[in-house]
Amino acid sequence: MARSDEDKSYMLRSVIPSRLGALDALDAAIRIIERKDPDDAGEFAMFLSGAVVAKGSAYGILNPWREVGLVHARALLEFLGLWESGGRLVERTGRQWKTDWRITDFGLPAVKPAQAIGAYQGAPKEAEKALVCVMIYANRAVAHMTDPLEANVYSTNEVRIACQGIRALVEGFLYRPLNLVPPERVVFPA
Repeated sequence: MARSDEDKSYMLRSVIPSRLGALDALDAAIRIIERKDPDDAGEFAMFLSGAVVAKGSAYGILNPWREVGLVHARALLEFLGLWESGGRLVERTGRQWKTDWRITDFGLPAVKPAQAIGAYQGAPKEAEKALVCVMIYANRAVAHMTDPLEANVYSTNEVRIACQGIRALVEGFLYRPLNLVPPERVVFPA
């Protein structure tokens, strides 16, 4: 399906930056949860014009940040042309809706699993495990109600590596080849 320049611009300047912001929120949520006292649920409050408009347990904010971030991480990996199968990072194949956006809509090639893994500065197995981790978490822990995932297999460390890696892949394989400045990170001082 041919995409208009206006639609491409909207994706590059609004949709993809929003999804990357969700990765930043996911990373922040993990950092906050890791450093807080487990016996303290924490509290949040939202102020508009100096008045509290919402308040509650910190998990009321942190859990959605994690879940939304995982879904957006999966969507960005699919957009790049990647998928998970049998615990391995593979090329995205199979059914694609006419309305689905892919990196190929910008005249760029899909990212190969070896390219995604090779972009990571650490061990290749660690890179693959991190990217697969977010796919599995998004599918099994968010999109479906399944048995809990084994914490010793996929941990928040892998999710944090994936957050950084997915951003780097989007910047390196989409924005830079199009000679565009990548979206700024959302900063969560934590």
